Amino acid sequence: MGVQVSLMSICTAFAKYFASGYADPRKDMFMLTSCTLMLTDDEFGTFLKEINE
Repeated sequence: MGVQVSLMSICTAFAKYFASGYADPRKDMFMLTSCTLMLTDDEFGTFLKEINE
């Protein structure tokens, strides 16, 4: 039951973000993943650039 509540919470957060009218996933460097990355904005930007290449 706890996992379902957590997943619904994540789903709700996504829905609110995209319904806000201000959603800009590229600018916000918004990404869904199953791991935690402890990176600075610069490190994350480099990470995304490498993935896209």
